[in-house]
Amino acid sequence: MGLDTNGIKFLLASHKKGVSLRRTMMIGRQILNTDASELENNLKGFGLFKSKSDVDTLMRERGGYAEPLLNLLGAETTDSLDYSNYEGANILHDMNLPVPAELKEKYSLVLESGSLEHIFNFPVSMANCMEMTEKDGHLLIITPVNNIMGHGFYQFSPEVFYRVLNERNGFEIKQMLIFEYSPDLKWFSVKDPKLAKQRVELMNSSATYLCVLAKRNEVVPVNASFPQQSDYEDAWAGRENYYSQIAGDRDSIDKQQDPAPTRKLLKKILPSFFIDVYRAYKQAVKVKFDPKFYTEVDIWNLS
Repeated sequence: MGLDTNGIKFLLASHKKGVSLRRTMMIGRQILNTDASELENNLKGFGLFKSKSDVDTLMRERGGYAEPLLNLLGAETTDSLDYSNYEGANILHDMNLPVPAELKEKYSLVLESGSLEHIFNFPVSMANCMEMTEKDGHLLIITPVNNIMGHGFYQFSPEVFYRVLNERNGFEIKQMLIFEYSPDLKWFSVKDPKLAKQRVELMNSSATYLCVLAKRNEVVPVNASFPQQSDYEDAWAGRENYYSQIAGDRDSIDKQQDPAPTRKLLKKILPSFFIDVYRAYKQAVKVKFDPKFYTEVDIWNLS
């Protein structure tokens, strides 16, 4: 597990927003998966840079692990939890199982950067992260969501975090951001599908990560009932959303003639080469980050 350049950027942005790292729990001992110049740029961007020698010390001290950076951000206690001590975690526990009582409500920040997707029992591991967070503390999650199949057991959607880190479980999402791991590194905020009344989907071709910052406002039993996908909840309750409108249009007696026969005819008379070129063009011009769901943000100056 590691904090790469963008993970560090999100951590620094969260610190700037007032997140306390006084007692920090890392899920998996995080290594600084970056280089000195990138770390220097991040520290400069958030007004934390002092000298190159300090940056070099952060990179070398503790074998390149994240504790010195966390200390710089105000951590007085830094624990790390893992199944094995192969990376030097000081607390050994299988996150497939509930954490012991002495770890609950203990930390001002639980930092989860790249572990959840590797743990088979996601509901329990997610509940563990939430339960270790103290009241008014924060949970910070950085996880892959697209185009990294085979990296772990899972890739996640915004829906699962919005449905779990909500008022019913005593949490509130303060920030959800997404970025493609590509040279331009644009960041976008992600709308809650329940508010969008539509599934917040993404079809793209780059490795993509989701960053979530949630605050624990109240200590209540976590996942006392199972979350449900928001559009199905709306459908079951008779509330209109995008998909119920589509179903209504489909079932309407006034619907237009099905254009499928036209498409079938074109496929017969056009060479497959032209059809493939057309499909590639349509995909290329498609807006990946639909502004209905995604709003570009300045990671250096998050509101």
